[in-house]
Amino acid sequence: MICLATPRLLLRTWRVEDGPDLLRLVPDGAQTDEPLLFNSNAFSVLGVDEPTASALERFEGSWAADGFGIFALESFDSGSLIGLAGVQARPAPDAALDLVWRTRSTDDHDADTLAIEALTAVIDWTFGLHDITTLGADVLLGDLAAANAVESVGMSLQGRTLDPSTGAWVDRYELTLGTWNADLR
Repeated sequence: MICLATPRLLLRTWRVEDGPDLLRLVPDGAQTDEPLLFNSNAFSVLGVDEPTASALERFEGSWAADGFGIFALESFDSGSLIGLAGVQARPAPDAALDLVWRTRSTDDHDADTLAIEALTAVIDWTFGLHDITTLGADVLLGDLAAANAVESVGMSLQGRTLDPSTGAWVDRYELTLGTWNADLR
């Protein structure tokens, strides 16, 4: 079982009891009125029409098959699930790894700050333990909060492309291992 810790977050594997809180992260405005920060890949990760049990099973299956996946984000302050963050493989022909995240604000911290904290931990872990030299992230056009999050962790804009999972236009960001190491995070 892989767990990462930051000053405010525990990044851990998923539990069956996470189901109700996971539903609050699904990008359907009717299911939550809380502010959320997400990237476009979070839509495909959560699977809007997918039952929660299936999503949890898929998250765990990714860890078993690939050695990487999506962490549950638990707030140290409240002990509750406040998001997800991790890496997933892009569809072929890219076959690169993409950062995926979705966070919600807590009483003490905004979603942007928590996303940056979680992404920093995921990037450090991914570059440290895997033979990965580049990470990517897709950000929906006009999503300034998500663009700020990826830029805050050192990613640079590469251009615009169609998200293979949604067909939406996104800004494509990348971060290389060399840039990460040069920043001495």
